[in-house]
Formats: sequence, structure tokens, C-alpha cells
Amino acid sequence: MPAFFRPLRPLLIGWVCSLLVNALLSLVLASQIAATISLPLGVVWRTATLVWLPWALVAPLIFRLVSHLPLERVRWRLALPTHLLCGIAIVCFCTTWREALLPRPPDPFPSSGVPVAGSPWHTPPSSRQRWVFALLSQCLPIYLVLVSTAHAFSFYRRTLAQASSLDQARLASLKMQLQPHFLFNSLNAIAELVHRNPDAADEMIVALSKLLRLSLETSGEQMLPLHRELEFVKNYLAIEHVRFGDRLRFELDVPADTQAALVPAFLLQPLVENAVRHGLEPRSGAGLLTVSAQRLGTMLRLSVADNGVGLTLEKPLREGIGLSNTRARLNALFDGAASLELDPGAGLAVHVTIPFRSMT
Repeated sequence: MPAFFRPLRPLLIGWVCSLLVNALLSLVLASQIAATISLPLGVVWRTATLVWLPWALVAPLIFRLVSHLPLERVRWRLALPTHLLCGIAIVCFCTTWREALLPRPPDPFPSSGVPVAGSPWHTPPSSRQRWVFALLSQCLPIYLVLVSTAHAFSFYRRTLAQASSLDQARLASLKMQLQPHFLFNSLNAIAELVHRNPDAADEMIVALSKLLRLSLETSGEQMLPLHRELEFVKNYLAIEHVRFGDRLRFELDVPADTQAALVPAFLLQPLVENAVRHGLEPRSGAGLLTVSAQRLGTMLRLSVADNGVGLTLEKPLREGIGLSNTRARLNALFDGAASLELDPGAGLAVHVTIPFRSMT
């Protein structure tokens, strides 16, 4: 669509929908009238469509006006007179259009002086009386219904937008709690090596700079492709491998059909960090950490498993920032459609199941 028409796109879509609704409602009304008074359906439908056509044309304009200038306390000095003027113009226009198209009722006292059969014995209303009656009994209520519906729709959209903004702010807050926590732990690890093994400390600083660069590049994103999320994991494990050497081994089991799946940014790193610090670090010998992904129909299952010390009665799990914030982010992002489960088999495995959504 050309740039000139882009601002008019919502209005054009509104007119198309309004005209379709007008045609459908006119068909329903015409079929009832045609069956009652035995008139051709096509003639009645055409008349009904023309009578309701002004409302089909002005309805999108009413919705547009309400979306930009609703009747509310903040801007009522401007909104109230604007709506009054527009309402008077619309109601008068639609009433005049309606009265010009609809046939006048038969005169019960024609010039011959013989009453028409079936006519009521009273003087027919004048054109002005009919116009006022149509305005007050039909066109004004229709206009008020449209304005009320437009305000309800506008306030509903505003409420959704505010809720979405609050959710985004909450997600960003949770994410920012995770990143300083990870950075603090990494700097502590570097501080442990800087005097004992300066070369290893240099390697960790280089790996940490790569990880921070990735974090800055994706700081404004809540969802990332899985292959980009794995870059965080690889760089973090590179840092930890400097500390632990051969004591830390890791495997990635991520099929190609899952790597384009969208996952919450910074989802796996805190789970991997927990596995290293609470599962493998207390272990005396070499340990193995596995990160895997599996597509299960419409769901994606991500697992972080280690063969470390696991959970015992003396050392039960106490969820810290990593697990608690991960649960909160999953609930906020997927509204109960995601889960986080712990499997205390050989060591500990954390399984995260989320809806499968791909970039393509």
C-alpha cells in the first residue's frame, strides 16, 4: 500500500467491514418484510440497504473520532462540543436520507373524498412531524448505540495495551534481576583466578566480554531463536570451563528442527549456572552437563541435566533467583501454557516446556 494511504488503512478496513455488516443486516430485515407483506425480496433488500447505507458510512468515522477524542474527564472541554456537533450533523443527515428514500404513507382522505380501504381515520402526519419522529425514535438511538459501542471498544483496547505494558515492564524487571546476578558470580570467579592463574583470568575476561556483548545486543528482546539463546550458554560454559578444566564436560543435543524456535531470552543460562554451581561444583570428580531440546507436537521441551550431587534429605532444593524468576517469566509470557519441572534422577534435570513458536 502506498505511503499516502497508510494512515487511512484502518478507516478503509472499517468501511469494508461496515458495508458487509450493512448488507447482511439488510438481507435479514428484507427477508422478514418480504415474507410479511409479499413483496419481491430483491426490491425490499435494495431499499433496506440504501436506507441503512449512511450508518454504514458514518460508523467507522464515529469509531475513529472516539479513538482519538473519547468522552472522558481529561479532555471533556474539547470532546463534548465536538461530539455534540458531529452527533447533530450525523443524526440529521441520516434522518433526512431515510425520509427521502422511504415511501410516504397513503393519505386516508384523497382528493376524491373516499377513504382508502384499510386507512386509519385520522389526518396523516406532516413531513416535518415524520422527520422529527424518525430522528427521536430511530436515528438518535442508533447514534447513541454506535457511540457507546465505540467507547467500550476504545476503553477495552486501552486496558489491553496498559496490561501489556505492565507485563513487559515486569518481564524486563525479572530479566534485569538475572543478568546482574550472573555478572556478579562471573566477576567473583575471575577474582579468584586473577592472582592464582592470571592467564586463565584473562581467558575468562575475554569470554565474559563476548557474553556481555550478546546480552547488550538482545537487551530489548523478550524472545529469541533457540540457536541465539544457545550462544549465551556456550559463552557461559566457556567461562566455567576455564575454572573447572576437565572437571566440566558439556553436551548440546539440539536437533535442527528446534533451533529456529522462539524461547524467552536468557532462559537457559540461569538453569545452566544452577547446574554448574549446585550440582557439578560440589562433585569431587568430573561432571557432565547436557542441554537438550525436543519438539513434542505443538510444544517445545528444553532440558538442562547434570550428573552432580543432586538433591538429598539433608540438602533439599531451595529455589533462588534463577529458578523463581524463570517460573515468573514463564507464567507472564505464556499465561499458564508453560511449565518448569525438576527431575531428581541421576543428579538433577530441569525440564521447561513451552508452546512451539517459530520465526518462519
